[in-house]
Amino acid sequence: MDPLNYGKLIRTFNNVYNLQLNDKNDVFITQFDNHNEVEFYRSGNLVYKWIDKWLNDETFSRLIGRKEFIFKNNKQLLVRIEKPSKFLSNLNRENEITNKFITMDIETFIKDGIHIPYCISWFDGENTFFYYLTDYKDSNSMIINCIHELMIKKYDNYKVYIHNLARFDSIFLLKILANLGYVKPIIHNNKIISITFGLNGYIVQFRDSKQILLNPLRDLGKSFGVKVQKSVFPYTFVNENNFNYNAWLPEFKERREGKLHSYNLEFNKLSLFDNLDLLNQFVQYAKQDSISLLKALLKAQLIYIKEHEVDIASVWSTSTLSLKIFRQEFLKTDIPILTNKLDEIIRLSYIGGSTDYYIKYGEGLKHYDVNSLYPKAMCNPMPLKFLGETIGSTVKLEDIFGFAEVRIITPDDIPIPLLPFKVDNETLHPLGSWIGIYFSEELKTIVKYGYKVELIKVYNFSKANIFNEYIKFFYNIKKKTQLVV
Repeated sequence: MDPLNYGKLIRTFNNVYNLQLNDKNDVFITQFDNHNEVEFYRSGNLVYKWIDKWLNDETFSRLIGRKEFIFKNNKQLLVRIEKPSKFLSNLNRENEITNKFITMDIETFIKDGIHIPYCISWFDGENTFFYYLTDYKDSNSMIINCIHELMIKKYDNYKVYIHNLARFDSIFLLKILANLGYVKPIIHNNKIISITFGLNGYIVQFRDSKQILLNPLRDLGKSFGVKVQKSVFPYTFVNENNFNYNAWLPEFKERREGKLHSYNLEFNKLSLFDNLDLLNQFVQYAKQDSISLLKALLKAQLIYIKEHEVDIASVWSTSTLSLKIFRQEFLKTDIPILTNKLDEIIRLSYIGGSTDYYIKYGEGLKHYDVNSLYPKAMCNPMPLKFLGETIGSTVKLEDIFGFAEVRIITPDDIPIPLLPFKVDNETLHPLGSWIGIYFSEELKTIVKYGYKVELIKVYNFSKANIFNEYIKFFYNIKKKTQLVV
C-alpha cells in the first residue's frame, strides 16, 4: 500500500506518484485514505489499471476489471471473478385456462406382500372408462389396453391427473409406459410427480393431483362442494379369489385416517340401494372417485385463475404454484440466480428444522406452540446479491451477512445442543468441534449461548426484505379463515 515500495520515485504531485519499475515499465499511483488507484505502463503504453484496497495491516485486495485478488503478507490467498448473473424476474399473469383434464385411478389387492393392480378407471369429463382384471390374462395386459385406448387424437396434449401418483400409482405405470413409447418423468425429492408420455404420435402428461390439492380425495369433494363425492369400498376385503363376490360382506375393519372402521356395515348399507355384486359396487365407486377428483380440479382451477391469474394446469405442485404467484404478484426486485458451484456450497447450510422430542417430567409444565414460525422468519432480511468471498481472518462475525464456512466449538456445559450438522444424510446436534457452512444470522445467535465460531471463508451477500408482502397477504387470509368442524 506504500507507493514508494513499488520502485524508484521519478516525481510526485499532491497524492499522485510516478515510479519507475525497470527500463521498460513504470506506474502512476493515486493514493487515497484506504485505497490506491494504479496505472501500469510498458514502454509508455497503458497496459493495466487496478485498485488496491487496504483491509488491515496484513491484508489488502487488488481489483482488476472483474477479478479481485486477496493478499495477506504479500501472498495471494484468494481470487474472485465477477460473472454476469441471470435473474429470477416477474412472470406475466395468465388469463386463460386449459382444462383438458382426465382423472385416473388404479386399485390393487395385496398378494404375498405385493400390490397387484386389479382395476383401472378414468374419466374425461363426460364418460367413464373401466378395466377389470377378470377380463385380461394379467395386470400388465389390463393397463396396456387402457393406455392404448387413452392414446388417441381426442386426448392429445391432455393432462391425466392421478391422486397420489408420486407415492403409489407411478410404481405400476412407469415400467409399462417405458416399454410402450416415449417417457420423460419429472422427479422431485426422489418422487415421480409427472410423466410425459408419447405413443402413436400423441402425447399426454400424467400428473399427481395430490401435489397441488394436498387433502385426501375424500376431503376434496367436501372442501370444493362437489356434488359427486368419494364413496366407500372395502379395499382390504378384495383378493384374487373374490372378484365376483355377490353376498353380504362379513364383519371386518379397515384403517382409515388413522382409525379402524367397520366397513361391512357401511358398505352393506350402500348395497341395499343397488345389489350385492362386489364388481358392480366397485364400478360405481370408481366412477365417483374419478368424477369427484375432476370436479375438484376444475373448481380449484377457477379459484386460482380468478384470485391470482394462475392456471393450475401450468404448475406441478404447491411449491411451483406458490413460486408462480410470488413472481407474478409480489416480486419487487430481480433476484440473482446463483452459479451451480455457489449454489452447491450454499445448500450445505440448509439442513432443516429440528424435530427432537423430549420426555417431560416435573410439575407445572407448560406447552407452547409457535404460530407460523417459518413464514415469520421469511419476513427477516434475506440474502440477495452475491458480493464475493472473503478470507475469514480479515472480518468479524458481527460485520458479515451471508454464509460462512466456519469451525464450530460447542460449550462444555450446554444441556441441549442447538446447532445442527448433517452426516450421511442424517441430521445431528453434536457436541465438540466440526467444520460446516452456516447462515451468518444463525451463527450470530448461537454465540450468545457459548458457541465459539472461527470464520474460515465468508460468502458475502447484500440483504433485502423479499417476502414480506407475500407472507402478510396469505397470513391475513389464514387469520380470517373460519375452521368449520
